[in-house]
Amino acid sequence: MRRVILLIGLVLVGLILIVKPPLLVKAGRDSSPVELAAPAGDEPTYINPTGESVLPNGRLITPEGLQVTVEPHPYGMALSPDGKLLVTANTGTWPFSLSIISALASNAPGVQQIPPGYPPKHSEVEPSSVYMGLAIAGDNRTVYVSEGDTGKIDVYDLQNGRRSQVLAFDGEFNGKTYNHSFTGALALSPDGKLLYALDLAHFELVGVDTREGRIRWRVGVGRLPFAVAVSPSGDRIYVSNVGTFRYSVIPGFDSKRAKETGLDFPPFASGTPEARKGTVIAGKSVPGLGDPNVPESNSVFVLDANGNPPTVLARIRTGLAIGNQSVGGSSPGAVVAGHNRVYVSNSAQDSVSILDTRKNRLVATIRLEPASSVGGLRGVLPFGLALSPDESRLYIACAGINAVAVFDTRSRTVLGYIPTAWFPGRVALSRDGLTLYVANAKGFGAGPNGGRDFQKGRRETISATS
Repeated sequence: MRRVILLIGLVLVGLILIVKPPLLVKAGRDSSPVELAAPAGDEPTYINPTGESVLPNGRLITPEGLQVTVEPHPYGMALSPDGKLLVTANTGTWPFSLSIISALASNAPGVQQIPPGYPPKHSEVEPSSVYMGLAIAGDNRTVYVSEGDTGKIDVYDLQNGRRSQVLAFDGEFNGKTYNHSFTGALALSPDGKLLYALDLAHFELVGVDTREGRIRWRVGVGRLPFAVAVSPSGDRIYVSNVGTFRYSVIPGFDSKRAKETGLDFPPFASGTPEARKGTVIAGKSVPGLGDPNVPESNSVFVLDANGNPPTVLARIRTGLAIGNQSVGGSSPGAVVAGHNRVYVSNSAQDSVSILDTRKNRLVATIRLEPASSVGGLRGVLPFGLALSPDESRLYIACAGINAVAVFDTRSRTVLGYIPTAWFPGRVALSRDGLTLYVANAKGFGAGPNGGRDFQKGRRETISATS
């Protein structure tokens, strides 16, 4: 029997949900109404964990699965290689934290939090910050956690909950000084000897020697690298880039004399010749942004992992180009690699791109359209991806419609949607492919902010559906 586990995050409490079998709501070609409205109508915000809940935006949710409470906003999630532990990185509001979920097969999974309890705001705690990046080593007890704007990666022992090491990206490397690094998505090489980490601030992929705890190399990739995946063989690394432009500082700018040397208004409008080529305004020469559709923008880079450092083999743009068909880029927010195909979620364009791993080229882009009533409208917001062990199913976290799409990779069709809680951001599959974990960043919401049903406190969730 196929088992799906959905992870749901709420504003204050986290939850896990398990259901047998999974409920699939098929995409329809219904006769759509002319007028669209919030499903809840005039109903007030209401939380019903065992039934239908009303979100503050007027949406209704009836998530499938077993709900498990975690700390706020679990935007990062990783499953241990042995499938016995699930870790979420909870990005706020306070405290930044990790949740370690055990006994996943039971009806009452255990949850350990790092740091424990609810420490006073602005107190010194570990971790001081977390971002989305998580990776669990083959020993099933070492977890790597990106801190984001601190430019650090923490190493924790999942058995005792203690931090054992801190890896800092700022400082000197190969004759260059790095400041203001931003550590993002993480992935381990199959042998666990290298940790691949993205530095969003410097547009680089960073290789960290896990045994020595030091940076081995840095490689330039595209603009604002956001997601990273490693091929099953370990020979290829795939990096998605969600940025469009590389911005420059106005020549002569002095942060100590910002008013005199900078600008307090935009120097040009988007899409104008001045934006592309640059201009002189208020006596200052402002560099142009260039072409928004260069290979470094809204793309996937393919790197040969056998090099030291790796070399870029291909730059593949995904989704629609910025222009007449789209005012913005595709924002490829997640990437997952199979043996023959790589799948990329184009979060800003409600589509999934399919890449050929042998030819390093785009072979198809699939538009996600839950119903004809919303045809031509955007808002599905595909984000996290998980591929089944036999690579026949792709699970797509559709954050904008509170569901997980089940995609048949052979027929290239959406089989249906699994209802989740609010804003599913990450998905992961058990080794046997029978349990799906879904991290919902907003869970059931915070509920009403007044009245008889008001509850003070936080309410974040993780869901598991079978």
